[in-house]
Amino acid sequence: MPGFKLEKIHDFFRGAFSSWEKRARREGRDVLKAVLEDAGNSVWEWNVQSNEAHFSRQWMSMLGYDAHDMGGDISFWERLVHPDDRDKTFAAFALLVRGEVKTVNCEYRILHRDGDYRWVLNMARVVARDGRPLRMIVVQTDVTRQKQNEEALRESEEKYRILFEESNDLIFIFNPDGTFRYANRAFAKAVGMDVSDIPGQLVWHMFPQEEANRLHAAVTEVFADGRHHVMEIWVPRPSEAHYYMTSIDPVKTREEGVGSVMCIAKDITERKKAEEELLKSRDLTAKVFGNFPMAVYMKDYKNDGRYVIGNKMWDDLRRNSPQLSRVLSEFEDAALSTGSAVTFEHTVPASDGRLSTLKSNLIPLYDERGRLEYLLGMSEDVSDLKQMEAELVAKDAALAQASTEKAIAALVAGLSHDINNALGGITGGQDLTRMYLSRMEKTLARIETARGELAQALPSAPTEDPSTRPETGGNGFFPPLQHFLTGQLPRQLLEFRKNLEAARKYLSYVDSGGLVIRDVTSGIRDYVKRDHSLGSFEMRPAIRGAVSLSKGQYKPMAQDQGKTVSVEICETSPPVTVFGNAGEFMGVVVNLINNAVAEFPRGGSNVISISWEKEENTQAEDVIRVCVANDGPPIPEHVLARLFAEKVRSTHGGSGIGLLAVKSTLDRFGARIRHTTDFIPPEKNGRPADEARRGKSWTTFEMDLLIADAREETRRIPEKPPVLRRLLVVDDEKYMLDIMEKYAENLGHSAVIFDNPKDALTWYREHSDDVDVVISDQCMPDMNGCEMISTMKSLEPEKTFMIMTGHGALTLSREDTKDVHLLVRKPFDQQELCCAIEDAIAASRRPPERAGNS
Repeated sequence: MPGFKLEKIHDFFRGAFSSWEKRARREGRDVLKAVLEDAGNSVWEWNVQSNEAHFSRQWMSMLGYDAHDMGGDISFWERLVHPDDRDKTFAAFALLVRGEVKTVNCEYRILHRDGDYRWVLNMARVVARDGRPLRMIVVQTDVTRQKQNEEALRESEEKYRILFEESNDLIFIFNPDGTFRYANRAFAKAVGMDVSDIPGQLVWHMFPQEEANRLHAAVTEVFADGRHHVMEIWVPRPSEAHYYMTSIDPVKTREEGVGSVMCIAKDITERKKAEEELLKSRDLTAKVFGNFPMAVYMKDYKNDGRYVIGNKMWDDLRRNSPQLSRVLSEFEDAALSTGSAVTFEHTVPASDGRLSTLKSNLIPLYDERGRLEYLLGMSEDVSDLKQMEAELVAKDAALAQASTEKAIAALVAGLSHDINNALGGITGGQDLTRMYLSRMEKTLARIETARGELAQALPSAPTEDPSTRPETGGNGFFPPLQHFLTGQLPRQLLEFRKNLEAARKYLSYVDSGGLVIRDVTSGIRDYVKRDHSLGSFEMRPAIRGAVSLSKGQYKPMAQDQGKTVSVEICETSPPVTVFGNAGEFMGVVVNLINNAVAEFPRGGSNVISISWEKEENTQAEDVIRVCVANDGPPIPEHVLARLFAEKVRSTHGGSGIGLLAVKSTLDRFGARIRHTTDFIPPEKNGRPADEARRGKSWTTFEMDLLIADAREETRRIPEKPPVLRRLLVVDDEKYMLDIMEKYAENLGHSAVIFDNPKDALTWYREHSDDVDVVISDQCMPDMNGCEMISTMKSLEPEKTFMIMTGHGALTLSREDTKDVHLLVRKPFDQQELCCAIEDAIAASRRPPERAGNS
């Protein structure tokens, strides 16, 4: 074949092969790209010749990036690597590129799109041709959580190591073969060794023989049974021996076997010394007994409560008063139940028939484990002293009674003023808030009406014909307005109406709270006035007042004795009025509450429930049955037989005179009281009592009180429209002035206000003709309201003057209010003020009474 033809054939095949090679390379790159894009792991590629880099979607997703964020070369990856990790990472990859290693695994931090760095593990391999590296394929795994766990574990181990090392307690751990695995510095110091020398040692190397045997036996037992042990060990030291209370606990393996045993020992040397001192003290006490100038005696409760010690004076008292031991035993329960000393006075008959008065102290003594050991008693004959005290008390009784009643009256007056003054602000604020809410609801209704009318007036939809569309601008005005009127505005109005309803709901809470405060203060005032006349009173205020008073007595008693007591008043009990005396009835309830609290066991949690319902007694009379029930222990049978009899002692050491007084008081009312256990707790917050409370045996006192004819409260309606008046208002409380000014404005009156009576008097001298009615607070600095009004009336006798006060008539005499036409008690509302102004004007125009008229 001619040579030129061979050359043409050769050129043809060389061109063909070159084309096939290029296409194969291109297809190979496309396949690799597809693999990188769809790889399950995070994969990226670096062309080490051109520095081009390609990252899979999984790689981008792992770090929060997308395709728009990616760079096309290795510099993009380099910028993401943490500056502290770049050098070591490039050094690892350089080893791979140079062919010194076949694969590289390296960890480094790389920047996430959220700004935080993530820890990643890269496994890289180089693809080479003819010994030359072409590109590096890297598979990347996120190991951030693993790194965090490793760091948390390291910190936890370091914390426990510090706790162990710095602990003042002795901490040491044993291996299964009985050798020491670990000991902290406190243990090493206690046994006089270096910490590093202890591991591998046996207990006999550092404890006395006997103590080492005991400790080794206990540790061996824990390895065997896996149970916690406690023992006391002692360690001799050059200065003195130290005692340690040691807790021995198993350290379990994953297979629930005992891998090691850990001991924690606390130094109790000082406690051991105290015990020795106590023994010495008891010996000294025994010596003092014989020479003490009082009757001293002791009962041994480890030996059936027998008298084991008594000095000479005790023997003399028992010989002269044979019943002394029996009388003292009645008070021992009080000392034993409270766990603390009790002091009391009592009388005992002597051999010659006389009664001697003794003052005795009973003190329970307990061992270090809290178990009763002895009851120490001391008694002193105070008969002569009591006689002198009785004479002194008789002389001072009248003065003390007068002073007490005066002090109580002053205290109640001050409390009444402060509380009612504050209630005046609350009532006024409620009244005005309720008025503003009503106005807002009316305004809201007008807005909703206008919204509906405007929405109907607008076109329902924009027209398609541009020639018929209203000229309202390029973007159109009516569609947004239609959307606002039918969408946004109704939602805002609904939210506004919800807020109004919420405001009314919470305003009702304030109303209820104000009524409770008013009821309680009214009940307390009736209680301390000591009025013994019989009439009618409302049940709920009297009950609330009694609970409020008793809290000051039973709360400290319960706290001292480790008790938790709550008193619940049944809110579903009806509003009723009964016959009797409010103050004395409050005393009855206080007595029953305090007696129940005294009977409750130490450390317990008890409930006292007070409820009442309308019932019919055995005489077919309508009565209110009041139940004062408690879930404490039942009353003993021997006490129940004579419960309301004279001198029946209670289990807590009381004389029993309280229940006798309760019965006597109720007898005055024509009421009856009895004891029962047939009681079901009332519903609370609309839910029945739980089964646990139903299952208890409630101790209940039921009182049947006669129903009184209660007058229904009538509320005057002011005239409409009211006559417009010009008012001068004086009050040192600025919030009351603000309320009074708003009241006047709402009623159509005009008002001038002052917060200082002297400034008001100065203004009045020049402008008295501009005033119809003067309304003043009573208690103000520098000058009270009655004094200011007396001065004003001397200038203008024809004016109308009113006093408003939180005291009421409690401290104001007839002489104080001689120039006042009407006294208004705080709190009051807008309607009451309107009626009061007209009543005061009517009173000022009434002709004065003639002298001698009553």
